[in-house]
Amino acid sequence: METKRTVNAKQARDDIRAGLDRVGLMRKYSLSGSGLASLLTKLRSAGVITQDEMDSLLPGPDTALSLHNLFTGEVVFSAPCQTLKELVELSLESGRSLSETDLNRADLADLEARGADFSEAGLFRANLEKADLTGASLFRAELSQARLSHARLTNAHLSEANLVAAEMVGAILDGASLLRANLDNANLRDADLRNADLRDARFIGANLQGADLTGAQLAGAEFTEAEESPANSDETDPNDAGV
Repeated sequence: METKRTVNAKQARDDIRAGLDRVGLMRKYSLSGSGLASLLTKLRSAGVITQDEMDSLLPGPDTALSLHNLFTGEVVFSAPCQTLKELVELSLESGRSLSETDLNRADLADLEARGADFSEAGLFRANLEKADLTGASLFRAELSQARLSHARLTNAHLSEANLVAAEMVGAILDGASLLRANLDNANLRDADLRNADLRDARFIGANLQGADLTGAQLAGAEFTEAEESPANSDETDPNDAGV
């Protein structure tokens, strides 16, 4: 069930008249296809937008959504879909790489993306709660403020990823590589980090209460001001880990 969201009508109207398309509106306001339709209907009923504006943005069964390259704007994949999650899963089923794809603020909760390539993708504030990203590549991905609680990231490649202030409660990261990743102020409460490669990663101000770091590689990791720093983890060196 989609969470009820409050959207400023004037801001939404201004975004529409500035040219923000369906995908842009869905991302900015974290809406599904049906959520966007509901928003547009309410805006039209209130006289905030015109009928033509509403019709041009209403998603239908044959309406194509597109994914774009984060840096060039080039279309990466396009297909008739109701939600961004459906579009992403369809693109992965077709064997596409989503490296460098703009998925900022996308609602991808429960995404099935085992082994997918999201290297250097934009996932700022994306919702990836309970997503299955087992073995996925998120090398240098932009995941700051992303929601990854209870996501499955077993053996995922997150080296050099930006996970600043990411919400990762109960995330499963056993065997994952977070080499040189930035997790400053991330919430990793009850996360599973067993046997993870955390060398040279940053956890400044992170919440590690209840996290399991058994067997994790921690050489060079920085835990300044982290809650429940893993000082007793199997491979922690107090000098290397900065505690």
